[in-house]
Amino acid sequence: MTDDQETYSFGPYRLFPIKRLLLRHGEEVKLGGRSFDLLHALISQSGQVVTQRDLIERAWPNMYVEEANLRVHIAKLRSTLEDGDGEERYIETIPRRGYCFVGNVQRNAGQVPQRTSSETAARPRSHNRLPSPLGRMIGRQETVQELSRLLAETRFVSIVGAGGIGKTTVAVSTAHSLRSEFRDGVEFIDLSGISKDELVETAITSAIKLPQNSESTSQDLLQALAKLQVLLLIDNCEHLLEAVSALAEQIHANAPDVTILTTTREALRAEGEQVYWLPVLESPPDEFITASDIHNWSAVQLFMERAAASGYRKKLSDDEAITVARICRHLDGIALAIELAASRVPSYGIDGIAELLDDHLKLLWPGRRQAPARHQTLHAVLEWSFNLLTEDERRLLTTLSVFVGNFTLADAHKIVAGDVQDANAIALTLEALADKSLLWTSIVGREVNYRLLDMARSYAKAALNASGDADEIARRHSLFVLGKLRNTATAELATPNLLGNLRAAFEWCSNAEDEGQLTADLVANSVRLLLSLSLLRECEQWCTRALEGMPQEFVDTEIELALWEGVAGARMFTSGNDPEVRRAIDRSLTIARSLGNKEHEMRLLAGLHIFLSRRADFRSMLSMSGRTISVAKEIGTDDALIAADWMSGTTYHLCGNQLLARQHFNLALERSARSGTRHIDTLGYDERGRGMIAFIRTLWILGEFELSARTAVMAIEEARALSQPVALCIAFIYTTTAAIWGDEIASIEERVAELHELAAKNSLEPYRAVAIGLRGCVSVRRGQFKDGIEDLRASLAILERENHRVIFTDLQRQLAEAIALEGGNHAEATALLDSAFAMADANGEEYLLPELFRTRGILLSTGAQSDPVAAEAAMREGIEIARRHSCTGWELRGTVSLALFLLQQSRPKEAEASLIEVLAKIEESDRHSLPSAARSLLEEARARL
Repeated sequence: MTDDQETYSFGPYRLFPIKRLLLRHGEEVKLGGRSFDLLHALISQSGQVVTQRDLIERAWPNMYVEEANLRVHIAKLRSTLEDGDGEERYIETIPRRGYCFVGNVQRNAGQVPQRTSSETAARPRSHNRLPSPLGRMIGRQETVQELSRLLAETRFVSIVGAGGIGKTTVAVSTAHSLRSEFRDGVEFIDLSGISKDELVETAITSAIKLPQNSESTSQDLLQALAKLQVLLLIDNCEHLLEAVSALAEQIHANAPDVTILTTTREALRAEGEQVYWLPVLESPPDEFITASDIHNWSAVQLFMERAAASGYRKKLSDDEAITVARICRHLDGIALAIELAASRVPSYGIDGIAELLDDHLKLLWPGRRQAPARHQTLHAVLEWSFNLLTEDERRLLTTLSVFVGNFTLADAHKIVAGDVQDANAIALTLEALADKSLLWTSIVGREVNYRLLDMARSYAKAALNASGDADEIARRHSLFVLGKLRNTATAELATPNLLGNLRAAFEWCSNAEDEGQLTADLVANSVRLLLSLSLLRECEQWCTRALEGMPQEFVDTEIELALWEGVAGARMFTSGNDPEVRRAIDRSLTIARSLGNKEHEMRLLAGLHIFLSRRADFRSMLSMSGRTISVAKEIGTDDALIAADWMSGTTYHLCGNQLLARQHFNLALERSARSGTRHIDTLGYDERGRGMIAFIRTLWILGEFELSARTAVMAIEEARALSQPVALCIAFIYTTTAAIWGDEIASIEERVAELHELAAKNSLEPYRAVAIGLRGCVSVRRGQFKDGIEDLRASLAILERENHRVIFTDLQRQLAEAIALEGGNHAEATALLDSAFAMADANGEEYLLPELFRTRGILLSTGAQSDPVAAEAAMREGIEIARRHSCTGWELRGTVSLALFLLQQSRPKEAEASLIEVLAKIEESDRHSLPSAARSLLEEARARL
């Protein structure tokens, strides 16, 4: 006899495994499928400990289930057996091991009783109209387990969420996983086709096959349900909330073996109801992601599977992976929206879908033919929800569609201020829309933030456009954004949320009739924000359009001043350093001086300082330094004085006076430390960042290599913290040039690669060109002359075109040296170096003179027409210039080249003497590349004596 053929007796109970039947005093005991499996497993091994793992495997085969689920079912089983209510005990918990059946059990082969026809009639069997589950459900396995646990504990759960989020799919899957728990099965009641409250009761009565007549009452239904052990899955309740809520309360209270699972876009608010807010599918974060790891997110898994099912078989590239991640975030992780978008990928491609997402047409994309009508398109999903709203809710929802991203109650009140609604009324309506799953809420700080789901916003936007109120609402929104720009500090404005609203406001203003004044005002107040975020193309385009449509009353005002300032700041980065930039700066300075606005004048002088440095016009920078210091003193603020010192230090560094440069840099640092002032923004530049990178180079030239290296690390960290591409590019460029001078090649290759990627990504063409040149310098230092020379030529060609010359002379010098060391065209190398000398002389670029003379010495010592006497004279000239200006770094670099030359000339004694003299000025503990190379040469010179 098998274990299943045996029967078991304990206390007043008899267990018949083959018929899955438990009797108490001859009456059937209602027991769920898993509870029956657990009891059978325990009683068949009575007196023995059955482990938790064995019990889980018995009741939940091939499923991962947490131990908490087992504890819930054991507790329910004990309650059913009235375990411990009297003296009798059946199931004992064995801590950290499992459970043991301790009751007195008799085994026998008794006959299994048959139910009478009256018993069968009293318990109508389920016809199981439950829809089939999806073949593969993505990202919801843990949700199904959680819902199963909640249903076992509470018997009444409502799955709440937005239309298309997947409520029915999850509910059906949960019901299938629990079918064996309910003796009378699962009944699926779809209310989507019912429009009257009184038909809810009829639908449930019909589902359980209870005969109806004209005298049938609610009490008849409750009495019938009281005899059943059944799961009622009531789908799509949102349009019949009151009726479903009232009936569900009664069923929960009067039918103790009935479990209720509902799906709804708004909670029922019924007694006993446990609300389960269904989370959206997980989308990748807003950061760089590769094709190899994008499939870790459920939203992407669904997107790619549905795209493949529709015929898309291509392998994702890294760029496409980023686009897919953006699509999934844009669609808020809503399953239906993702499915519909993915189904169109074969037609439009991934990039095409991303472009179409802002189009109202996405609401009309068709879904699966067999899907319910309300899920055939996103438009149908939204129409279903929209039709359930009150008039006030519809009006507010359409009005709020003007917002991009999050907004607060105060924000909403400003937009609807023209309507007769106070803040309390708006708050209540917002709460109602959130309850209906059309708004998402979050807590930011101490304030509640709201956001329309993307597809709800698209639908509401279309409704707003059709209402005739769109222009009035858009104007209010533009004024709201303008108020934010005027009344909030720039640093606090740099959020994607405000930026999205700003773009929407500008788009409306610039295309609306007779809104030139509002457009100019809005753009003028956004210039500093756009520059600080390095949104250069937008800044230039917006300012140019605003100036073109600017009304006469804004001429020679702060508005025109800000617009020209935006043009100047943006064009310096996007269009090189052409005369238009100088014209914009000069026009801005004229207006600022006419208005007596010293703060603006100071900022524009800083902009002019940047412009002149990029054109390598260092003499003009020096001549304007006095005016900068004078204006800063008139303003008198720490910000102005610190900025003036950073600019003066940079000017003196480039003009060759490193001691005076260091004096100004130290003044800026000391004042910053006292005042707490750090970052000062000028036309998208951080003045501290500009000064710091010049300070790094000054320290290196003065021979303070370790301090220069530490300051370089700090400058890069500060630039990263600003999250401004321009600031980080500048930090990379000038810390790298100092490292190249010191032959610290190993430490900068990653920095150069990141610079190139960052500049390319943000359309910063001059910086991308510099990155190519620096890459060439690294290649040359590694002996890869062909690649290095090619990169240096390409870099100089672009910088020439862009008129970006701040390190042009140094790159030209390095190209000449590379050609000479490779043994290339000596005449070309000489011509390049002569051009670099001429440029340095014309620009006042005296800081580089020692290097230029050192390179001339190298050229004169190589090639078929070498001149050792002239070569040595040039090298010594560079060393002497460096000594005169206390430039120990240049002196050491020149002396290393001279020592190599002298050793080639078999003059080790002279090489030793020159090296000893310069190394005496270097800290013995300094182990950087250049001092180490000098010490190695000194040992070689002594070995040759």
